[in-house]
Amino acid sequence: MAVYNADGTFKMYTQEGNLKLSGDWSISADGKTRTIVAKKSDGSVMFTRTVENVTVEPETYTYRIYPNPENTKTYFDIIHKPLSTILETK
Repeated sequence: MAVYNADGTFKMYTQEGNLKLSGDWSISADGKTRTIVAKKSDGSVMFTRTVENVTVEPETYTYRIYPNPENTKTYFDIIHKPLSTILETK
C-alpha cells in the first residue's frame, strides 16, 4: 500500500503493514511524470525515480514503468486506487 500526502510526502508499506519506504513525491508541471525521492530515516536520499503518468484522477492513479527503458514496447502499468474504493468493491 502507498500513501501519497497532499504535503508532498509519501509512505509505502508491505502487505503486513510495515513501513517499507518513505520520502517526497511530486508531479511535473505538465503532468506527464511523477518523481519520488526515497529517503533514509536520517533524511539522506536513497534514490530518485521518475515514472510516466498514465491516469491521474481522484479514483485512479496509474503510472508506467519500462523494465528496459530502451524498449518502450514492453511495460507494466501500476494502478493505485484509494483504499475506500477497494473496500467498497469487496
